[in-house]
Order: sequence, then C-alpha cells, then structure tokens
Amino acid sequence: MADLPLVQAGFGSPQRQNRWKIAFRLILVVPIALWLILYGVGAVVVVVLGWFAALVTGRLPKGFATFLTGYIVLSTRVASYLWLMHDAYPPFAVDANYVVNLDIPLTRVRRLAVLFRLILIVPAFIVSALVTTGLSLCEVIIWLIVLIKGSMPLPLFEAIAAVLRFQARVFAYFWMLTAKYPGELFGDVVAPDSAIVTTTSTPEVVEAHDETVSTDQVAPVEQFLAEDVTNEGSGSADGEPMSAHSPALSYPGAPTGQPVAMAVVADGSGPLGAPRTARMVLSRGAKWILVMFLVVGGIYEVAYNVEINSKIFASRSAAASLNDANDQLAQQINAALAARKTCTSDRTTCVKEYFARVDNAFGNFDSAISGISFPSSTNGDASTLKADTLKLLALLNRLSNGSGNVSQDQLNSLQSLLSALGSDYRQVVNDLNAVP
Repeated sequence: MADLPLVQAGFGSPQRQNRWKIAFRLILVVPIALWLILYGVGAVVVVVLGWFAALVTGRLPKGFATFLTGYIVLSTRVASYLWLMHDAYPPFAVDANYVVNLDIPLTRVRRLAVLFRLILIVPAFIVSALVTTGLSLCEVIIWLIVLIKGSMPLPLFEAIAAVLRFQARVFAYFWMLTAKYPGELFGDVVAPDSAIVTTTSTPEVVEAHDETVSTDQVAPVEQFLAEDVTNEGSGSADGEPMSAHSPALSYPGAPTGQPVAMAVVADGSGPLGAPRTARMVLSRGAKWILVMFLVVGGIYEVAYNVEINSKIFASRSAAASLNDANDQLAQQINAALAARKTCTSDRTTCVKEYFARVDNAFGNFDSAISGISFPSSTNGDASTLKADTLKLLALLNRLSNGSGNVSQDQLNSLQSLLSALGSDYRQVVNDLNAVP
C-alpha cells in the first residue's frame, strides 16, 4: 500500500485575546455550537448512507465527502474557539477563511476495512477518548490560565492543537474519507536533514493580476471537486490516493508546507499573518502536557468504570436479596391461607391465627429489606417501601390481637396498604434495574 497522507491541520499561533470573551466563552459559543449539532445530525445520516456506498464502490461519493469534510472543519474550528485558542468567532460557512483549517486528502478505502470500520477504529477511539477526557477535566485550569494571562501559553496551545488534529484524523478515518489510520498524536517526526520552520516566519507574497496572493493559501474545495478525483490512474489500488496528486478537500487558508515548530514573538502574541502549516513539531512541554491529558483521562476512566461496576454489583445484589425476601413473603402468606382453610377452631380463633401468621410473614419481610444495602439512588423509594411495610405491620398486629371481627374500614385500610406496598416494591425494582 502506498504511503498515504495524513489529515493535516493548521491552528496559527497563540495571540492576545479579549478577557471578556474568555470569561464568557461558554455563552458566546452557543450559537455556533447549535449550528454544529444540526450539521452533525445530517452528518450521521450521510455517514450511514456513505457506508453502503463505500462498501460497494470503495470510496465515498463526492457530495458525501464534501459534506463530511465540512463538518470536520467546522467542529475543529468550534473546538479551537471553545478551548480558547483564539477569540475570533468561527464562521458558520465552512468555506470561509479562518485561522484554523484542515487538509483532508481523499483516498480509496478497502471494502473489507469499510465492513469492519467499527472494530478497526476502536484503538484510535480509545486514545482519542482518553486524551479528550483528560483535556476536559483540565478545562477550569485552562480557562483560569488564559483568563489571567490574556493568551494561551505556547506548550498548552501546541498540546490542544495536537488533540484536535488527532480527533479530526479519527473522524476522517471512521467516516471513510481516508484509508490512513489516525496517528502522530505527539506531533510530526522531522528527518535529520529537514529544516524546521517556525510560525513566526513571514509567508511569501507574490503579485498576480494586481491582487496580493499568499502562497500559503490553497485552492478552495470547488476547484478540487471540479477535478476527476475518482481517476485512479494505472496501477492504483484500494487505499491509495484517489489521484496522482492526492487531491484534498481543502478551504481557503488550508495548511501546506514543511513540519513547523510553533512559536510566539517576544510580547507573547503571534502575527495574524503567520502561515498555517500542514505539519507540527511539538515542544517537549507540549508532549508532557499530552502525557498528562492521557494519564488524567486514564485515571478518570478507570475510576469511573470501577464506580459503575460497583454500582451495578450493588444493585444486582440488592435486587436479588429483595426478590428472595418477596418470594419468602409469598410462600408464608400462601401457607397462612392454607392453614386458614383447614382451621378447625371457631371462626374468631381462625381469623386471629391467620392475621398472626400474615403479621409474622410481613415482619420477616421487613427484617429482610432492612438488612439490604440499597444503592444511594434507590434510597428514597426503598425508605417508602419500609415505611409502608411498618404501617401494614401495625394494622396486622391490631387485627391479630383483636376480637376476630374485622370492620369494613379495617378491610379498606388493609387493601389500600397492600396496594401501596405492591406499588412501592415495583418502583424499587425499577430503580435497581435502572442503576447506574
């Protein structure tokens, strides 16, 4: 298989930001976030349809690829804005110029790999989930740092850029835009003879037809869609670029160029005109931050799963104990009914003996449920079950020690309490089945 190109991303440089925009970022991001959610609903539909198309033809239709690429671009831009990398608001139109952009090379995909995409993506998804979880858990600290400093420290900027680029690669692979498996979370490796350019360099500018054009820019997506990207050429195989030039769905300002080490100028802000590069070389500090994200995310996931499993075990144990208590109650009440039918004493004695047996049965039930350790989420309904059981026991005790004559009011109270007890029991069972 050919050495396939990876999805590349450009994030510009850390810049001075308006502190008011930093302070209220969660509110400011709402409109574009809602648009992203709506866009995502359509993306899910396109992915499902595209899966069948890719399974048959070995590639996504052009329109599908354009739509999904647009979603990845928009989601990356929104994420960079939310994570305080820039305070320039992301445009709603994905083809609009913005400091954050992506270059997604389209490749053919192996049909067998399409069929088992959900399985193949698991390792990359685990890595993405861990590093994203770690980043999310540090969000308050990041917010405070940027709010106080007025800009994002360079190592942190690099680390978040690496996370967002890896997420974009996971999306592109999972959504069958590329056959290249996600990788290089810790940045690009530069060959010994390769020069490393910093983002503080000035992009080359040329004059063309009285217009200033930066060679840092690439043609918009429409130009690539006008090309025959499905032309594989001779000797092309599944998984190889869709044309000899590896066309990509890109937008104005998409990254190009050599591996680049991010940098900032002396006053802590990067130039607005800094080139957005196709590859990034992370500093040691950024790599350590990524390791921290992974470790924090891993610890959280382990702790969360331990907690979830303990809740599941506790709920199942409580459900089993409650079911046993209910079965024993049913057996004892049936025995009391059988004894009542075969009682040869006078009616008063038989009635009192019957209620005494039922009272004993519910007393055993109350002792059983009192010894059950219910999960905290079910404590409220479990307490109601215990309280109604005690009310029923009080009534049964009066009936077993009474004259043997049961009034209509007592029968109504007995029926009401039994009905409430049955409802309480079903509610607790439902609570236990709903845990966690």
